[in-house]
Amino acid sequence: MKKQFLLILIIVLTALVYTSCSKDDKKEEENDDEVAEIAVNDYPAYFPGAWKDSYATRYYCTDGTFYVDFDNGNSSEGSWNLSGNELTMDYSSGETYVYVFEYMLEDEYKIVDQESGSEYNATLSNEDGCYWLDVDEYDDYMPGRWKYTDNDSEEHTYWLCDDNTFHFESTKWPDDYGTWSVDGENLIVDWNKGIGEKAVTYDIDKMRPDYLLMHRGEWEYEWNRISSDGCYVAPEGSVVFFLTEDCGCGEVTVSINDVEQGTISSYFSDGNVDCGTDGALTIDLEPGTYNVYAECQGLYWEFTTTVTDGGCAQEELSCSKAFAK
Repeated sequence: MKKQFLLILIIVLTALVYTSCSKDDKKEEENDDEVAEIAVNDYPAYFPGAWKDSYATRYYCTDGTFYVDFDNGNSSEGSWNLSGNELTMDYSSGETYVYVFEYMLEDEYKIVDQESGSEYNATLSNEDGCYWLDVDEYDDYMPGRWKYTDNDSEEHTYWLCDDNTFHFESTKWPDDYGTWSVDGENLIVDWNKGIGEKAVTYDIDKMRPDYLLMHRGEWEYEWNRISSDGCYVAPEGSVVFFLTEDCGCGEVTVSINDVEQGTISSYFSDGNVDCGTDGALTIDLEPGTYNVYAECQGLYWEFTTTVTDGGCAQEELSCSKAFAK
């Protein structure tokens, strides 16, 4: 009887020990599954990266820029800033959004839009938050207006049009134009005049829609997009020439910088003449100051006129200001 009692006691104690160990093991497994939240002070270290939510993939770069690739095919970019648990996103379009973090894990976060109350749960898809285009996308994103500043603080601007023409302006070099093309990881610029070489090839290191890093030999070039429209339209203004009375010398011929532009034979007594008015002589010119010479039988006018971008200079050929030949 005693032997049976001892045997039962051993079995019960063994079961209790096994149950206790199983519970401890289960608790350890549960603790292992729990992921600690990131401290607010550590948000800036963990936040940069590519985060996917139900609307878009958002790329937050360590330089404070961001790029958003929306699921509907649209995209946008701008700059971001973290202050405590508050995230501010300034879009290049001029809009600003402020979010507050409810929590952040190493690979997950939840934020709330402070204006709309919308909530966003995102998961980390890539620790590199600087969005870079694939090589086969370079050609599609190349058109635009790009600017870079060289080591001598000289500014250079390229207008790369989608018809593969370009216009170039610089604080250091003469203006120029030509054609451009992309061949794999190379940007080829074929100058009309040429500064040294007529065709120049840049090796593209990496590119995102608003930034381009290239090199040519030992020289490195950082281009920043300042406009998505790369088709250059030259600045242009107008000047209109008119008569308010008959000077008695017949038709008046007008020349600018020694090039004949046209004639005037109508009169506007009220002197209210705008560019494009029928009967007056309107000429479209690039902004600048020009020499004017107008003449009729026995009389002439000689003066300068200044044209501004988008402006209309009004020049009356007054009989009292004419010189006798």
